[in-house]
Amino acid sequence: MNYRFLLLFSLCLLVGFLPAQTNQCESNLVEAQRLYREGNLEQIDELLLGCLSDDGFTKSNKADAYKLLCLVSIYEDDREKAVEYMKSFLYTDPEYNLSSTDEPEFVNLYEEFRTEPIFSLGIIAGGNWTFPSLLLNGKNGVHTFDENSNNYSPGGVAFQFGVKFSKHLNKHLMLDVDFMYQQLKYLYNEQFFSEGASNFTDLTVEETQNWISMPIRLAYDLNHEKTTSPYFAVGVTPGFLTSMETSLTRDYLNTSYNENADIEANTDDLLAHRNRFNTWGFLESGINVRIPHGSICVSARYSMALLNQLKANTKYNDHQFMYEFYYIEDDMRLNNLQVFVSYVYKIYKPIIKKK
Repeated sequence: MNYRFLLLFSLCLLVGFLPAQTNQCESNLVEAQRLYREGNLEQIDELLLGCLSDDGFTKSNKADAYKLLCLVSIYEDDREKAVEYMKSFLYTDPEYNLSSTDEPEFVNLYEEFRTEPIFSLGIIAGGNWTFPSLLLNGKNGVHTFDENSNNYSPGGVAFQFGVKFSKHLNKHLMLDVDFMYQQLKYLYNEQFFSEGASNFTDLTVEETQNWISMPIRLAYDLNHEKTTSPYFAVGVTPGFLTSMETSLTRDYLNTSYNENADIEANTDDLLAHRNRFNTWGFLESGINVRIPHGSICVSARYSMALLNQLKANTKYNDHQFMYEFYYIEDDMRLNNLQVFVSYVYKIYKPIIKKK
């Protein structure tokens, strides 16, 4: 029982001591600021250093204390101490923005330091819509049947997610590398041998592709000091096709002159027909919303494929598609529109800039 009483008593003393210490250190800071305004610099170190070593300040007061000690060192012409206190100040408040009330000597020393993050780590997630673009040399695919009405369109919203690494080149420019899992979906629909209101058969092809990609972009932030700022980016995305699935459905629309049954097929065998490596160039814009030690970004990106998705001389290899579904694959590129949200955590390491 005595041990429990002693433990409880010690905890009560500790809980009571911490606010008292914080209040005393806050009073010391106020007194040090008054002495600085009056030009009495000798006692400021004594008032502040004890609280800094004992971690008696709140984070905000700790930053104010280091800033004040930096100013004192500047006026005492002790550059070595001023640099160390500035470094401690920037570690405590790495996202500090200079104001018109900052003294010129402080501003000059501040601007000698690298104050932008050294890099950022984050996550990214969103959706995309695929827009197939037919190639002029695709003269033997389904798209060349002049008597048929056909249509390529996005196959609904596909999803994507990944992680990102950002290197801050300066206050406006940033180089990003993302590692993404990405789906691409598209839909093909065609009515064969249409004559007025009479249609022989309807073909629907749905394809879902799964990609591992690595977008690389160079982004320019228009105003890094504001909480909300637009940005623009250009980049390139190499990718590798890991798997895919194609679903085909042929429905007979007019059964008055044929007795054929509707047919369906699902296959992943078309992977051998695809160029599994591809590359996209893209343009991107978005809004950065800054939060402590990070940012949230809402972005839109349009990517244009640089390569044909179909391997040469493979479109006639699947006889089932040709003779049962009346389907021959087109040469085309898979462009896509992406909308996504990302979060990054910024990592700072303030040092003197190299001259």
